[in-house]
Amino acid sequence: MKYIFIFSISFIFNIKVHSQALHFFTGSKIEDYDEVSFHFFDQDSLYLYAFHQTLQSYFLDVYEKESLNRTSFIKIPLPSKDTTQYTIENLFIRKDTFQIFYSFFDYSNFCERLDMITFDINGIKIGETKIIDQSTGKNEIKAGNFSVINRKRFNEFISYGYKNLKDTSNVNIDHFDYSGNKKYSQNFLFNNNFGYIVNSLIDNDCNLYHLTRNKSGNRNVNWNIRIYSPDIYQSKIIELNVPSIQKIYLSNFFKSFFDNQGRVNILSPYSLSPTSKYAEGVYLVQLDSKTQTLIKESAIPFKVKKENDSEESDFSLSSCIIVATIPYGENNLKIVFESRLETTATLYGIPIAREFDIGNIFTIDIDSSNEVKEIHKIRKQQLTSKERLKYTGFSILNYETKSYFIYNELPENLL
Repeated sequence: MKYIFIFSISFIFNIKVHSQALHFFTGSKIEDYDEVSFHFFDQDSLYLYAFHQTLQSYFLDVYEKESLNRTSFIKIPLPSKDTTQYTIENLFIRKDTFQIFYSFFDYSNFCERLDMITFDINGIKIGETKIIDQSTGKNEIKAGNFSVINRKRFNEFISYGYKNLKDTSNVNIDHFDYSGNKKYSQNFLFNNNFGYIVNSLIDNDCNLYHLTRNKSGNRNVNWNIRIYSPDIYQSKIIELNVPSIQKIYLSNFFKSFFDNQGRVNILSPYSLSPTSKYAEGVYLVQLDSKTQTLIKESAIPFKVKKENDSEESDFSLSSCIIVATIPYGENNLKIVFESRLETTATLYGIPIAREFDIGNIFTIDIDSSNEVKEIHKIRKQQLTSKERLKYTGFSILNYETKSYFIYNELPENLL
């Protein structure tokens, strides 16, 4: 039996309700779509654009905003997946034409390739497939990968390439016009002593941020943030000192986001011992995206001020995942965690399937002074398998300073 629970992490009494007229449109029923593969991803003044896929093909649906009628159903003219196992990198909406970017490993030439196809509203391919970039390597991992960003205000798009060599790593930023002609390139080559990339994000100005660690082990790790700008031919390095000074050990789970003031925020749970099984706080780094300077770097313990026994032993480090960050009030932050523990189902000692225990929700309220004000735990149980990742997780509804968590309680989801 399925149950739907709604929890609020603050009192729900005395909520002011304002009555107003609600205007809405209802379109035709969307038939036979898997909810996992159907996404509204873009819009202009007249239309909404939805992207969905089947096992073999990708489609673009165009809906009128006023009526929600579907005006176009476009099969994107991509190669057959029987011959090319590709990854979609981006899709641009440009007046009467569309451009899709995809990457794949070319086994005949031992390189990762980034291609662009332009097509019209009828799904007819315009011109030939354009090779945007190539990166050589003996396999998919060695060849690296690409990201494509639409830089509309500069009337161009950017291709970011990442590649790890034996002793060095390479980041290249290529600028193209919308015909796929390369305008110019920026190349950054640095020694691998700077370490492994563990988190990356791109801001609205197309600056690329890499959080790196110099070694894979937990002891004596040096942490840095590398910043690459499409307008500057030199990367910037910001050294992070709190992990080594305060002797905290960051987990492998990171969350990055931009707040309302355009600041870059990176968070990670941490422990106080390299062998600890529990998360004992959250590490926060905040950067100014305009000046690309460090604003603050803090280790925030999971303790509520003036409470003696406030540590949450249920914060398992192996399953403490930051799933959402909710800014509210004057520089306050609510961090939402979810337990996501992966296990292996066995039969007579033989592994037969991977399962996921998607469990409790934790929220940590942090004020502008980086002090924990409240810790809340919402108990839930959701068990699923890799093949049936449905009806798990939760949705968050924010109203003023309150947050509501809506989810299905499915303890027998595998049965």
